[in-house]
Amino acid sequence: MKKNNQHGSIMLIMILIGSILAFLFVMYLRTETTKFFVMKEPELKKQYLDEAYKVVYNYYVQHAREFDAYELKPNELFNGSKAAVFNGTFSSNSVYDPRTIELQKFFDEHSPIQLKYGLKIRISDQECDVSSGLLTNTTVCGRKIALFYDTEENVMVDSSSGELITHDPSTGDQIISYFSKPIKSVTGETAPVKFMTRPTVGSYRLIEGSNIQRALVGETLSVMINLAKNIEQFGRAQFLQDPTRDINPNYFKAANCASVQTYELGCSGGLIKIDDNAIRNLKLDIFGFTAGKLTTAWGTPLYINNDNGNTTQKYHVLTVAQTAFPPYTASIASDVPWFKPVLGNAADNSDAGTGLYIKITQQLS
Repeated sequence: MKKNNQHGSIMLIMILIGSILAFLFVMYLRTETTKFFVMKEPELKKQYLDEAYKVVYNYYVQHAREFDAYELKPNELFNGSKAAVFNGTFSSNSVYDPRTIELQKFFDEHSPIQLKYGLKIRISDQECDVSSGLLTNTTVCGRKIALFYDTEENVMVDSSSGELITHDPSTGDQIISYFSKPIKSVTGETAPVKFMTRPTVGSYRLIEGSNIQRALVGETLSVMINLAKNIEQFGRAQFLQDPTRDINPNYFKAANCASVQTYELGCSGGLIKIDDNAIRNLKLDIFGFTAGKLTTAWGTPLYINNDNGNTTQKYHVLTVAQTAFPPYTASIASDVPWFKPVLGNAADNSDAGTGLYIKITQQLS
């Protein structure tokens, strides 16, 4: 009997020790799991930032015309009907307040991922510069968009002078500027406010809108160049088919615009949009073009002029067609979002803006 009691006591002690060890093991696993997730969080946040960057970047690309439209005021960008997904705040004097923009609406309606980790965004005023290379003398405009976590935000601007404070006076840390220009008010005044942050590595992403727009300008020019080459080659072929190599005919348009022959291109009647009617009348369909193929990267139509037929129309120097004597020319033009349309609303086109232009010159040799 005594042995059985001793055996039972030993078993009880062993069970108690096992329970304590199991508890300690569970606590150890819980601690290690917590440590794992704590250690993993920076990497998860970095990964999420990359995903959010792609979402906002793609949205900018898809709505590039709205983001940088010439008629768009800051309040329309943030609160209006054109690109109203970033809800900003305006102060009483109509100067955009660069406090954090609420992104919940955007992520609810336009994003496959949820808004989390306190992600915030800031959008700069439109900045413009003149490009080089293929885009020589072409002004390209865009906005900078910063994505970051609000715990790392640090705005440092001298309230009296409006000048940038380059180092945090309390820590001596350097402050990185996202945006080189101050925010402008709706009426054009410059406000003494600049977007600033002091980010840690991997804690922010920056979208350069001007790079997006520059790529779209390049795509648009490619379409324009392709059309210009087809027209130029057509005129060249017509010239070479003439055994006398007569330089007097203008092969970029019909000799008689009222009676276009089967071997001739039609007349534009001035600077016009290239729509389905223009393609049929000008016979651009012989090159395989449709209206859908002759648009800008922003989805707007191109323009063409091969005869200055609208005598009341005021032409930009680069949209004038030389029709009086050889070498004859024709012009192709395109709008860009940040300037008024090339073809204005006024009957004489006096309110026309500036865009992209290609001049086609008839080759005579």
